Amino acid sequence: MMRKLTLTLAFSLLIGLIHAQTNTLDGFLKSKWGSSKAEVIENNSVKGYSYYESEDVSDDMLVVIDADFAGVSNCLIIWQFTSDKLFQGSVSITPELSAKAMTEYKNMRDKIDGKYTEGKTYEYYDYPYEEGDGHWETAFKLGKGHLSTYWSFDDGNSLSMQMTEDLSFTIKYQSSELIKEAIKKQKDSHNDDL
Repeated sequence: MMRKLTLTLAFSLLIGLIHAQTNTLDGFLKSKWGSSKAEVIENNSVKGYSYYESEDVSDDMLVVIDADFAGVSNCLIIWQFTSDKLFQGSVSITPELSAKAMTEYKNMRDKIDGKYTEGKTYEYYDYPYEEGDGHWETAFKLGKGHLSTYWSFDDGNSLSMQMTEDLSFTIKYQSSELIKEAIKKQKDSHNDDL
């Protein structure tokens, strides 16, 4: 009886530790929030990324085109920095077949749910479309379909996923503290013009 109780307590503690470990979001793709661009590049060196450079890519970004993410190929990955500190990471996925976009969205949501905790999904349609009518693809292409999932964490950081009109979807990882700093920095730069 005592052994069974001890095993039950040990199992409960293990489950609690696993839950505690997965109820935080401390970074994006092996880089902790606040990491510098150089640290992010070093953390991803084994992946052999070629970072995309153009006048459209600011100094506060790292961009990889045609990357793999969670078993999906041909993804766009973006790391964003404020004062050389990582505050946001995003992944854009464009399914090869638009008719499979909903299935691929749900598959990715399930993968994220499995790693962290179950997110909250919101799906709705504007008139004349409605959920389950078989016309979701047309509804999204016309901007009348809306699908997003949100995960929140004890540390205040967030993860979200949203389907777009072109039937791709974007996953965003954000540091709650550093995004405030990035927004303030952006506002301050706009106020310089005043």
